[in-house]
Amino acid sequence: MDVLVIEDDPSVSKLIDTILNREGHSVCTHAEGKSGEDTAKQDHYDVIILDLGLPDMDGLEICKNLRNNNILTPIIILSGDQQTEVKVKGLRYGADDYITKPFKTEELKARIEAINRRARSTGQEEKKLRCNELTLDMLERTFSVNDQNVILTNNEFNLMAYLMKNANRIISREELA
Repeated sequence: MDVLVIEDDPSVSKLIDTILNREGHSVCTHAEGKSGEDTAKQDHYDVIILDLGLPDMDGLEICKNLRNNNILTPIIILSGDQQTEVKVKGLRYGADDYITKPFKTEELKARIEAINRRARSTGQEEKKLRCNELTLDMLERTFSVNDQNVILTNNEFNLMAYLMKNANRIISREELA
């Protein structure tokens, strides 16, 4: 599973990275909101773990922006803020779950598994993208042309997924970068 972590506290970020790597997941971390949001818009992830108190922008705004851009990746908010109003606002902005800090390792892993299970069972994830003779299987992370498998690197796969999801519009070089 590919996980994007947007968290400015290095100790929390490192802890999440260690926990998820031990479980065999691929983790990409960002300490700033803007770069994390840009990455979430450009690449495919199975889950996004999002802190609210980021140095350059509010995590709630990132959540709202991602949903407004039709990014359906499940989002787990991870925050020290335990106020009910903040939790409700996060969920209404499109988060799928909310965990308060400090958190237990087993709870984080279980919530990620549950979110991923729900996303797959409800069909939230696009399982296969098709464009003419091209087929991209998002769950199996395979790509084929005319039913012939083509091996892609992770970056090539993510780029192809982005291009296929945006097949009916012009994409600038800056957007791809």
